[in-house]
Amino acid sequence: MEIDFSIVLKNLKGKPLKTIDNKEEVVMDLAFVSSTSLLAEFPDEPNKPKENGRSKQVRANLAKKVFHGGIVEVTAEEITKIKDHIAKCYGALIVAESYDILEGAKTPSETTSTKDDAVETGP
Repeated sequence: MEIDFSIVLKNLKGKPLKTIDNKEEVVMDLAFVSSTSLLAEFPDEPNKPKENGRSKQVRANLAKKVFHGGIVEVTAEEITKIKDHIAKCYGALIVAESYDILEGAKTPSETTSTKDDAVETGP
């Protein structure tokens, strides 16, 4: 399935979301949210067996695949992996926005925001 990972996520007012990453403002597009969640570690899962190196390699390679955005061909298994990690890493709004894109409910024509219109997240 082809997914546009350049689609910018929006807040409840319909404005693009921004965050700080390595002291730089970054627009939260699907590529950013997907890649950061795939690379995240979750030490608060004590009942889960330690992830092996091969599994981490698969996640890192998928993060590299989607990081630059644009139209990317991903399998159903890869979409499931991305969704699972986004759900672990982010709150409800970002999960909902991401899932809508990954499930085909949002397309680039429905998301006309540019990175220049982005707003910071937070309280």
